[in-house]
Amino acid sequence: MLGVGVGGWGKRRLSVRSRLTGDEFDCTVSDEAASEIEARQIGDIWRNLRAELRGKIHYKSLGRIRKVEAQEIRFFPPSANLPDIGDIRDESFTGGRRSEDFLERVRRGELS
Repeated sequence: MLGVGVGGWGKRRLSVRSRLTGDEFDCTVSDEAASEIEARQIGDIWRNLRAELRGKIHYKSLGRIRKVEAQEIRFFPPSANLPDIGDIRDESFTGGRRSEDFLERVRRGELS
């Protein structure tokens, strides 16, 4: 998200940059999505908080977004709050079994 504002006819508007293409485009926001955005703070935008928009996409050319009419928006946690490899690595996860043996026992319902 690059910014928040009001467009023509008083429609709520976001300025957005696509993470995949780098394209910048405008996004109008439904009442549902607006309530999620209203719970955020301006600092979230300045910190480049990532979000997923769902709705109707209008293209200007193949793969190039012109605008989005967002029905839903979901914010992702800041990168600093995500676990790193040390948080998820567990040397004893399989109980000393080889990963193949462990997964086979899970599939057979022998481990829960």
